Amino acid sequence: MGPRKTARSARAPSSKADGDSARPRTAGGPPERAKHCICMVSDFFYPNMGGVESHIYQLSQCLLEKGHKVVIATHAYGDRRGIRYLTNGLKVYYLPLQVMYNQSTATTCFHSLPLLRCVLVRERVTVVHAHSSFSALAHDALFHAKTMGLNTVFTDHSLFGFADVSSVLTNKLLTVTLCDTSHVVCVSYTSKENTVLRAALPPERVSVIPNAVDPEQFTPDPARRHPTRITVVVVSRLVYRKGIDLLGGIIPVLCAKHPDLCFLIGGEGPKRIVLEEVREKYQLHDRVRLLGALDHKDVRDVLVQGHIFLNTSLTEAFCMAIVEGASCGLQVCVCVCVCVCVCVCVCYNTSLTEAFCMAIVEGASCGLQVCVCVCVCVCVCVCVCVCVCVCYNTSLTEAFCMAIVEGASCGLQVCVCVCVCVCVCVCR
Repeated sequence: MGPRKTARSARAPSSKADGDSARPRTAGGPPERAKHCICMVSDFFYPNMGGVESHIYQLSQCLLEKGHKVVIATHAYGDRRGIRYLTNGLKVYYLPLQVMYNQSTATTCFHSLPLLRCVLVRERVTVVHAHSSFSALAHDALFHAKTMGLNTVFTDHSLFGFADVSSVLTNKLLTVTLCDTSHVVCVSYTSKENTVLRAALPPERVSVIPNAVDPEQFTPDPARRHPTRITVVVVSRLVYRKGIDLLGGIIPVLCAKHPDLCFLIGGEGPKRIVLEEVREKYQLHDRVRLLGALDHKDVRDVLVQGHIFLNTSLTEAFCMAIVEGASCGLQVCVCVCVCVCVCVCVCYNTSLTEAFCMAIVEGASCGLQVCVCVCVCVCVCVCVCVCVCVCYNTSLTEAFCMAIVEGASCGLQVCVCVCVCVCVCVCR
């Protein structure tokens, strides 16, 4: 018994030293940080295409470059079952779970337990990172991970209301799921406010990390545009929350008003039939092209063919396609957003000639919330547009915007166009 006690006492100091023996010190520097095994969990991943799928893949690649181990758990897509490997050895588990609706599995909290526990134990996962409130598999993974004593992170990608039945049920589920989650990440400040209210979370547990794209992969190519027609590009899932019913309503109106206007629509979903019916009813086969599902590598080739990028989403927190469209040199139009999306200045303003955008004034005068996302027809450029006070200020939190005053002090004419965080400032 004596030698055993001595051995235990000898090992005790090394366990209290934060694992210095497991973290080699660099020459003259601090010890290296411990590497984690991170499990990304969501119902939405490749071969399904969308912003959440792209976000998970790009984040996983960045974590792999940092030296962490990353695995992804999602449900099976057709014959794609079992384990697959992607770029840089990214390991993906396609679990044999039944899809209930819109690529989301049924949530019972128990049918996924054996499979998820097997993945977490087998890969020695230390952090579980779940994505999307729409994903039932993500909610299950957070619940099971906390019962196993693992750290959990949740990223919310969408906005929800508080009145309709689906939003009420999802918000209640989110409240239960996030009450014990280690940390929550949102992709915009509007999304953070929405998530804090929906899940009754303390704001200090929620961080904002905006989305971004690699501009080298989305470069403009004006030569690909049609010389005599104006092309409007739409790249989105064809589902209700993406505003496809609204898109189907405005296509015949715009085509009748502008004979040189055509639409290029990429994406797949249950609302495709709405667009096909509109095209058939109004005989717009030569002006409305439905491309179907697009591979991510083909998105840029579609975007550069257009002049205007149109987003009709109703629940978007941060639309990746908007940033991709602006990076490709398109003027971005964000129409009828229930909650106006907040886009950071990652995308560039490419217009140098617009003096006054009537579409912004017309939309605001009709009672629409207008989102000016880094050049929806020039916010600040060589000739800054001067909009009349028909555009309404939708800010709820800004007390005084210093950027407006700084721009006016530099001699610029300042345009206050229904931006999310624009307030009442004295401008010249």
